[in-house]
Amino acid sequence: MQTLLETHELVLDLVEDQIRDMSDAEIAEGAVSQRLATLVHRLQYTVSLLVQDAEGRVLAASRPFQPGHSNADMDHFIAQRDAPQVHFISDVYTGRVCGALSFAMSRRRSRADGGFAGTIHVAISPIEVAQGFRAAMGNLGGVALLVRDDGRVLVREATDQAPEPAGAGGEAADGWMRLDAWREVAPFPLRVGYFVDLPARKAVCWRQLLWTAALT
Repeated sequence: MQTLLETHELVLDLVEDQIRDMSDAEIAEGAVSQRLATLVHRLQYTVSLLVQDAEGRVLAASRPFQPGHSNADMDHFIAQRDAPQVHFISDVYTGRVCGALSFAMSRRRSRADGGFAGTIHVAISPIEVAQGFRAAMGNLGGVALLVRDDGRVLVREATDQAPEPAGAGGEAADGWMRLDAWREVAPFPLRVGYFVDLPARKAVCWRQLLWTAALT
């Protein structure tokens, strides 16, 4: 998760550098959108990449969009408009350009005098992140979560009959023992959590041991 977010942050840096000295009219020309599309094509887990003006109107995007399309009411725009946010991560939303579930990392665009000029944001697919969690869990089972520091769950992936998270670990309400672990994804305001049913995990270990013993 750390590498994924750091890669997308570098993409925001790259786009910011490319358009820093460009006017909104220049950004709205097709060449910028083409470069954004090329970047997204090379990235995993990425839905889209957009540049917006100070009113929230889309100037350039990695996907086709209608002129005048606005994201002025989206949290990834509002947060940067109201105050610069170095590592802002949005809630999950349905993209208006492509209709795909996403959460966004956004970057404030500032004028030379420090005034607000708009945003750049990259939309990440929670579905693809969940698929990555499932692949990482393999046959261990359990529940994997990606959670913002304010408690908002962005991604939840569970194997069949996985336990519900017990909050602080230990014994859950149904009497089963849970093991939970959290890791901060610094410097981003996110944590990754993993929860596993201990009896179920012990059963898997015993089956593996018995199978190994049978082959030796």
